Amino acid sequence: MTETIAFDAMEDWVQFSMSDIESPNTTKQKTEDVCERLQKRHTKLKNKNAKLRRSIVDMNRTVTQEKHIITDLEKRVQRLELELERTLDVNKQQQCDIEKLEKTYSIIYSENAQLEKSLNDMTRNLSQGAKISSDLQQRTESLVLERESILAVNIQLQSDIETLNKMYSNSQWKNGQLEKSLNEMGRTLSQEKETVSDLQNRLSKLAGDLLTHENTNITDLSDPNRPIMLSETYSEIYDNEWTDAFEELTGRGLTDILAIKKLRDMLLCSFRKCRDVTWYRYQILKSTMSTVDIFEVLPSAKDFTESEEKSESTSNESKVNSSNETHNSIPINSEANNKEETCRDLCVSSASRKAELLYQRNIEGERTSQSKKEHLTISIALTVEQEKEIKRIWRTATNALMDESVRNLHILLLTKFDISIEDWPNTSKYLARCIDLCWKMGVQEKPMYLDACDEKSDCCEKIFNHDKYRAYMQSGKRVEFVVWPALFLHEGGAMLVKGIAQGCQ
Repeated sequence: MTETIAFDAMEDWVQFSMSDIESPNTTKQKTEDVCERLQKRHTKLKNKNAKLRRSIVDMNRTVTQEKHIITDLEKRVQRLELELERTLDVNKQQQCDIEKLEKTYSIIYSENAQLEKSLNDMTRNLSQGAKISSDLQQRTESLVLERESILAVNIQLQSDIETLNKMYSNSQWKNGQLEKSLNEMGRTLSQEKETVSDLQNRLSKLAGDLLTHENTNITDLSDPNRPIMLSETYSEIYDNEWTDAFEELTGRGLTDILAIKKLRDMLLCSFRKCRDVTWYRYQILKSTMSTVDIFEVLPSAKDFTESEEKSESTSNESKVNSSNETHNSIPINSEANNKEETCRDLCVSSASRKAELLYQRNIEGERTSQSKKEHLTISIALTVEQEKEIKRIWRTATNALMDESVRNLHILLLTKFDISIEDWPNTSKYLARCIDLCWKMGVQEKPMYLDACDEKSDCCEKIFNHDKYRAYMQSGKRVEFVVWPALFLHEGGAMLVKGIAQGCQ
């Protein structure tokens, strides 16, 4: 029906427009007639449009868009009326307006056709929706049946749940018993683990002690004075302090060879002094720890009468004598005598002349009183752990006394080599560095070793050993003199730093 109304309106408009086109040069009267007819046509179109809107609204409210289109059309017609009033004197403009109206009505017609198509589509969708609703109704009925069956299953499950709850209560009680047993087993296991861990730690400590005891190839990486670090310091002394001291000596008139030998002698003397002092202290400590000396004094009548007249100072002196007697119970060979002389030299260098006199007096007192005492020495066999602990105590004590000992040795050797800090600052600094390094070398697990094969040494090598030395100024088949001794991990051990020697043919 909508399509028929729109088609009739289109035919009337076409007939009207064709009659106006045939007389383009009409008079004003004709123009008014045309406008009147247009007004009538416009009224008629409005009526038809109203009918069309009512029919569209009645069919489906979803086609409300057509109402908006018709409203737009009314606005366009109103604008057209205004344009017609303004262009009464211009026929060409009227013709253009008419063409615009024709186009507008064509658009309305096509839009109406689209609305018709949309309406048909919606009708089909409604039919499909009805079919879907029917399917949903059937599905609902089937779901109701399923719900009834599920309710029956739920009742059965509820009874099963009650049974399972009873079983769960019994299981909880059993689990409680098992947890108690498990906790007891856990505590027992923890105790066993602690025992095993303690045994493992003890075993590891014992194995570590056995592995590192007198094994210089294994070092403590946390020790800043380990051999590899001392070897680096040894090389640095030659590169820095030795060079400065050499320039200072040669600048004061010494020849190169005399300066080299003087610096080498300072190093070797420092090495021997430090080795003797540290090793002597270790032997004293080890002997003291591994022997028990028992003295029984046989008093005489003279001693008995004089004992009442002794003062407090005399009793203190006797304590010093008894302590020295304990030390003198150790057999002393020629090497020990040399070390003892070194210790006395050290005391002299520290301005302790008084202590040396007391030391000599104690020695004489021992010799005169030996006939009045019975001496019994008991030796104790030391275990590996005990020897390691003694070495640890020795190293700790020696390192604690290092600053004072190095300072005293420095004063002693400055006097021996007839140099002073003020006149020979670089040489004095070189000597101090040598003493400090040699002291640290002497307190290793096995003392580090310097090998200087000069003409006065027992290990003199006339053949130039390139595996042990590198050439100083010139190479050759034989060694003329040693500039810088070779450094070894210990005597007979691996070489850490090559020495420097002057070769000759």
